Order: sequence, then C-alpha cells, then structure tokens
Amino acid sequence: MVEMAQSEFLATLLRFDEQNDLEGLLAQIQNTEHPPERLHAAMTAALLAGRMRVAFILAMLLGNRGQWNALVSLALALGGLLFGNAAEERRGMDGLLLGRDTLPLADAERETLHGRVVVPVFSPLLQTALAQADSGRLMRLMEILHAVTPGWAAGFDRFCAERPRGETLLRFILERPHRYIDKWSHYLEIYERYFARYRGGEVTLIEFGVSHGGSLQMWKEYFGPGARIFGVDIDPRCAVVNEENITVFQGNQDDRNSLRALRAALPRPDIIIDDGGHTMTQQINTLEEFFFHLKDGGIFLAEDLHTSYMRSHGGVYRASDNFIEYTKRLIDQLNARYSEDPALSLDDYGRSMFSMHYFDSVLVIEKRAESAPIQLQRGTPSFNNFS
Repeated sequence: MVEMAQSEFLATLLRFDEQNDLEGLLAQIQNTEHPPERLHAAMTAALLAGRMRVAFILAMLLGNRGQWNALVSLALALGGLLFGNAAEERRGMDGLLLGRDTLPLADAERETLHGRVVVPVFSPLLQTALAQADSGRLMRLMEILHAVTPGWAAGFDRFCAERPRGETLLRFILERPHRYIDKWSHYLEIYERYFARYRGGEVTLIEFGVSHGGSLQMWKEYFGPGARIFGVDIDPRCAVVNEENITVFQGNQDDRNSLRALRAALPRPDIIIDDGGHTMTQQINTLEEFFFHLKDGGIFLAEDLHTSYMRSHGGVYRASDNFIEYTKRLIDQLNARYSEDPALSLDDYGRSMFSMHYFDSVLVIEKRAESAPIQLQRGTPSFNNFS
C-alpha cells in the first residue's frame, strides 16, 4: 500500500505540473501530511525525470522541515537558478558546499547521481548558457556541478563551444587550489577572447592590483611555462605571493613618478591589465604612462570601469576627468586621420591603436602601429555614373 501511495502521489504531482496547475500542485503537497520518505522518493523521481518545478517545490518543503540530503541540496540549488529564486539557490549551494547533507553520498551513489541527474538535466542548460554566452548563469551552473560531482570537468568539454567563453579560467577558479581571486564572471569570457592566442608561448603580462595574488596564479597556469607574470600593488604585503614566474613590484598609481620608475624596471609586456585602485586619476595615469610601453600588437585591458559612475572613486557622469569620458576622446583618435576640423589631428594614440572594444565595465585597446589604410576599388561596375 505504501508503494502504491507513493506512486499515486507522484503521478498526481506530475499531472498538476503538466497542466501547469501550480495551485493544485501546491495544495496536493501542503494540504496533506506526507511522511518524509514519500517526499524524498517523489522529489528524487521528479529530479531524475527532469521535472524541476516538482522537484524544487518538494525540496523547499523538505529543507524547511530539516530533511536534508545531497539531492535536496541539488534540487534547491538548481531550482533556485532555473526559477530565479536566489535565496533558495544559495540555500542549496550551502548544503552542497558546506557539508550540510545528513546522508553523504558514497562514490557509487555520486556516480549514479552524475549519470542519471547531472548529465541529462544539466546538458541542455549548459548548452543554452554557452550558446547565449551567459557567463553568469554558466558560472552558477558550474559551481553546482562542481559541488555535486568534482570529477565532472572531464565530461564538460563536449558542452564547450569552439569560441572561448571563459570556461578554462572558470575551471581554474573552481577546481584548482589557488590564492583568493575576486573577478566579475563576465570578465572571464573577455579575457579568453583576447588572450587565447598567447597561450602556450612566451608572453609577458603586467597586472596592476595584486590583492591576495590569485589572479597572478591564474595567469601563470593559463598561459603556461613560457609566461612571465608581473604584479604591481601599493601594499608591500603583496610580495608574499612571489613564486616561480610571478614577481610583484610595489608601486603607486596615483604617483606618475612611481609609475615611470616601474616602467623603467619592467620589460615591455604583451598584456597589461589595470585592476588596481580604479579611481579616475589612477586609471588615466596608468594608461598614459604604460600604453606606449606595450609591445606592438599588445593588449591594454582596463577593468571595473563602472567606477566612472561612482563618486567614491571620483567618478561623475559625463565629467571631463571621468575615465570613460577620457577614453571616448580616444575614439576620435581612431578616426582622426579623416578629420577636416583643425581641432582634431592625429596624435601618437591614433597612430598606435588598432581598435577599442567596450564591454560592461571593461575596455580593451589593441595596440598596433597603423599607417593610413588603402581604399581598395576593384571589379566591373554594374552601372555608369556612380561615385
């Protein structure tokens, strides 16, 4: 009878779900006193069937009753992500990451979970996140995956698109032991879009802003043994992160003399990342003092540019000393050779920039000595008297 009751209970829940009858679904779950074993069995079956709304609601009820296990945590984390419930997503992640489970999974059980839940449920979600280049959702999915099945990464490659979208760096952050890192999730795709061509070769990178040194370790592993990684920070304690192929210098972005001394001491880099203090003065000083120190073909990446709109960092919308407004003037230099206005003439920036790319809080400038382009006109005209 108990077995039949469980089967009928699940069938009723799935029927309400198919009919999109949320009120009936909730009433069936809440208005009857179901034993925990029945709720667990129904939630597990719904999860394995990919019926996430049913699994999520049952997991919330079980969590509220203190009936935790790994599958409850997984259903809460994934359901919270799918249905936009950040509090339940975090509650599930806490259960997965902080060892809140009352029934820890054995290796065999974890493999079963991976094969019957993770792959079928996560595959379409991962593919959609990758296709849409939704790095925020991708990161949260990968956090959940990593918490449930730490060995998932080997099977994740088949979900990755050909164009780098940040998965390599994200997997370092989630899987590898490293010092503390603080990065916005969408930066990872930007990094890989511009830095991938340097992997496996000899590359020199300078990053302003060391903090605890985690990103310097990330760059060291990402680029490989031919990389020389230099960090710059005003805090002398950052010297503790020095290791093979990583060297930290003390410097002050507010002080141009300090920056010039650093420039004299540091080799010409392929990549400069400004993740320093993020004030308007610091960002402008660093760009002006170091842009021309880049190798030809190099990349200057300034991040956290949202501080241009934050008074705490000297940012004021449309103010003349705002870093975003400052860089907008460089856009004119990209096109200055065509100017018929004497107020705009080509300068060293215009002769040295190939492109400027703006993203949320990030600017990427590609440095390349540029001569005037040639207008190519070839082919048979389709009609006369055209210009």
